[in-house]
Amino acid sequence: MNPRPGGPGCSSTNMEPGMLELHTKMDGTINVYTVDHRDTGRSNRLNCVAAQAMTTAPPLGTDIDPKEVPSCAKDLLFKYGYLSAFSITSAATDISTFISDYTNGANTFVYGVSYDTSWVERLMHLNTPSMNGYILDSVQASSGVPTDKSNYMSTTDRDYGEVGEYFMGLCDRDAECKAHFPSANLSSTVHNRDPSHL
Repeated sequence: MNPRPGGPGCSSTNMEPGMLELHTKMDGTINVYTVDHRDTGRSNRLNCVAAQAMTTAPPLGTDIDPKEVPSCAKDLLFKYGYLSAFSITSAATDISTFISDYTNGANTFVYGVSYDTSWVERLMHLNTPSMNGYILDSVQASSGVPTDKSNYMSTTDRDYGEVGEYFMGLCDRDAECKAHFPSANLSSTVHNRDPSHL
């Protein structure tokens, strides 16, 4: 079993408590490993010194100022060459190679959640012979999904907003909940709140 957390940006350390719990519940009869996508967690960081985002007191914190992008691109090209080593295919190849080189002949499954379902899907395309199965615990996909049906981080507010609006609409149908919002419904109250009180 190879649990993969969401990311990139989310470290595999987030999965460690669950991994320990799973290992314990299975009486130590399984091996559980995790790896970090290149540039996340314990892996090699894609660090742009020219942008100063990883230095002490950078101008924009960990954000890169758009004016720094050209010098950052030159810095990364000088340090790493072309950045294909940081691609999802290279990251999937890391997992495939690890599994192929270190398999103990037992069943091997890879689990991915959030962004890492794309990573696991890419691993599936590599057709690693010693794999027994893949668990995709999220809706991210790297191919085959029409763009209007894809889940994008840029549309998270809108997508979750639909769920939130439905949930808040239930308040309008419940007398006890509705009584707390006599001058406007819950949705209007939330949307018209004073930002200084957040």
